[in-house]
Amino acid sequence: MGNECEETSFKYLGIHIEDHLTWKYYIVHVNTKVLRSLFSIKQVENFLPRDSMRTLYFASVHFHYIYGIVTWGNASKAALHHPIVLQKRALRIINNINYNGHTDPLFKASRLVKIDWLVQISSLCSSYLIR
Repeated sequence: MGNECEETSFKYLGIHIEDHLTWKYYIVHVNTKVLRSLFSIKQVENFLPRDSMRTLYFASVHFHYIYGIVTWGNASKAALHHPIVLQKRALRIINNINYNGHTDPLFKASRLVKIDWLVQISSLCSSYLIR
């Protein structure tokens, strides 16, 4: 009787799809992968120039965010909070600033796109391609 509220999920093309399409399980999965990548990036931050750090970000973090973002990116704001925080953490590591430094100017200077903007851009591009 207690199992009635549990969500079941299955994996399709690497994306975990749940009964109620909350995307929480998949977002936790992405966050875990990003945290591992951030640990690796943090280890080399004193040895690589900023451009190389940016390249490393795209190679090890960014692709986790953009894969399937049209589907999971429309999750609730609460579900997207942690990926947004992790992206800002990556930006601070790349630019070698404090953990509480303001990130808006860094997005522009580093030529990175925020996750919520990635969702909008990807949705617009996919809707244009469907036409």
